[in-house]
This record gives sequence, structure tokens and C-alpha cells, in this order.
Amino acid sequence: MSKKDLENFLNQNMENTQANVDWLYQRNEWLCYIEQFYDMVIKWLFRYIERGKIQVTRQNITLTEDNIGSYCTEKLILKLANKEISLTPIGIIIGVRVILICVVNNLSPIRLGIDIRHYTNLI
Repeated sequence: MSKKDLENFLNQNMENTQANVDWLYQRNEWLCYIEQFYDMVIKWLFRYIERGKIQVTRQNITLTEDNIGSYCTEKLILKLANKEISLTPIGIIIGVRVILICVVNNLSPIRLGIDIRHYTNLI
């Protein structure tokens, strides 16, 4: 196979892959994963939330992605022990749904990629 044949093959497969993705479905599924993940976190921390040891708030955010465009979602903010932890979704990667976890309080964020499908019941 020549380099030109290889390039044509790669371009054709890339076009087919992009054309076969239902981005609206991907976005809606992603938004459901986010909500279920937040629900799971809140249930896990409920005893502390109920006692007032952890405060939970949500903040609207807008994400912009190449194939989906802009859409609204929320980040979950946990306040505990004079610290603030923000669970902020960063976007869709086909096959992976990622949440960015930041420890805020004006410190550099700690970034952990989590495939949230493994932590929800939607799989």
C-alpha cells in the first residue's frame, strides 16, 4: 500500500466515523451520566450533608465542543473543612465520559479523569 493509498484509507474512515456519530444522542447521554454521577456523590456523602458538615451547591456552566457546539450543564461544588471541591465536567470523548475534579480555594486544580460510566447505572 502506498502512502497515498494509506492517506485515502485514513481519510475515508475518518469521514465515515464522523458521519455515523449521533452527536445529539451523545450529548444527551453525557448529560444523563453527569446527573447520575452527581446523585451518586450526594448519596455517598448524605450523612455529612444532612449534619451540615458538607454543603452542596450547583453552578451552571456552558461547555463548547467541536462536534456538539455549546450546551449547558452544571458543576457540583462541595464545601467542607474550609475547602471547596468542584466536580466539573469537561466534555465528551467518544467511548469515554470525563469529569474533571478540581480542588479550588485558589490553588492549582487537581485533575483526575474519571470515566463516569463506571460509576453510574446507565451502562
